[in-house]
Amino acid sequence: MVHSILLFIMLLLPGQTDSLPNKKFQRIDKPVIAVKPQEITFDTTEGKFYQAEVKILNRGVGTLVISRVESSCKCGSSTIMNSTVEPMTIGIIRLAVNYEGLFGDQNVVEFIVHSNASNSPTSVKVRINKSKLDSLKNK
Repeated sequence: MVHSILLFIMLLLPGQTDSLPNKKFQRIDKPVIAVKPQEITFDTTEGKFYQAEVKILNRGVGTLVISRVESSCKCGSSTIMNSTVEPMTIGIIRLAVNYEGLFGDQNVVEFIVHSNASNSPTSVKVRINKSKLDSLKNK
C-alpha cells in the first residue's frame, strides 16, 4: 500500500512541476530580429546621397512584422522591402542619408527598426566620414 501511494505521488509530481513558471527553460514563441550589418561607414566623396541595404534575419518563431523604421534626423530615409519575414529567412531594408542634411559635427544617423520581435526595437547606425569629405571640398 505504501509503495502504491509513493508511486502515485511520483507520477503526479512531474505533471505539477511542468505548470510552474521556469523562465530559464521557457521557449520564446516570438520572432527575434537580427540586423546585418549593424553599422555602416561611408568614406566615399561622390555625391550627396549615401545608400545601403541591411539584411534582416528572423531568428525566432513566428512571422516577423516590421512596422516602421525611424531616422534620428530628417536627412535619413528608409524603404522596407520586406515587411514580413518568415522564420530563418532574410528580408531587406534600404537606407539613405543626405549628406547635406548633417549639421555641425554630426556624422552618424541612427535608424530604429520597430517590429513585433521580442528584442524590438533594434538599431542600425550609418556613419559618414565627414573629415575626408570636408578636406576634399577645401582643395
